[in-house]
Amino acid sequence: MEIFIGALGMALVAPVHSQNDKSTNKQQSVLLTGLPDFLQPQIGALGNRVKAPGKESTVFEGTFTIANGKPKTAHIVMQLPGSVELKGFHGDETTLKFEGSSEPRTVAPDDAILLETFSADTAEGMLKAIQDGASVELIGRNIQPDPGTIAKELSMPYDVYEVTAPVQTLHNGFFRTKLYYFDARTGLLARTRYEDGRSVIETRFSNWYKVDGSAYPGRIERYENDRVVFSFIVTAISAGPKVDPAAFR
Repeated sequence: MEIFIGALGMALVAPVHSQNDKSTNKQQSVLLTGLPDFLQPQIGALGNRVKAPGKESTVFEGTFTIANGKPKTAHIVMQLPGSVELKGFHGDETTLKFEGSSEPRTVAPDDAILLETFSADTAEGMLKAIQDGASVELIGRNIQPDPGTIAKELSMPYDVYEVTAPVQTLHNGFFRTKLYYFDARTGLLARTRYEDGRSVIETRFSNWYKVDGSAYPGRIERYENDRVVFSFIVTAISAGPKVDPAAFR
């Protein structure tokens, strides 16, 4: 199946979650199991594709544009739990792959950024990291951002989670702490924010669409120090069953 797309803040602090204190939620999801109950709004917002087998693999067709550059036709495959394939991001047939459960291959720094953005900065990436034992803290629900420090289009109330996990797309075992901001009204991811040692990184997700009971972002952007670095605009989405994970190695 393929679709084409046109262009109170009361802070609650949850205990840090570890591999040993997961609560089960098999009724809500058979693919993302063993996650804390307080994540149910975010799991549920993704819809049918995380609840039952058959839509684990999502193909995004679209255009990739770097700052001040020309758009390139690009292709992304995201497969639960954590695999990704990127094609066309260099304007040629070069393919970048990462299979979430295996050791990553050594890649150029810019390619590592692309792989991390599309595998770990996503809602699915956050949930997989927690499922694998990453620490997570619920910073608060319905948090109203300071209007003086955030763009108008991002001024919605948020449910905010802090997650610390290894950067699996790197070989050095480096751990990174990220803040995931979910729209408190919909449960959908709006932005992921963290530091990489030299810049404040923000990956923004917008133009969400619901297709056959599943939600998908229509626009993914990376910012560094509040300046856009690249954007990926979705033009078509198709979902299907899981393929052999070896295809992402």
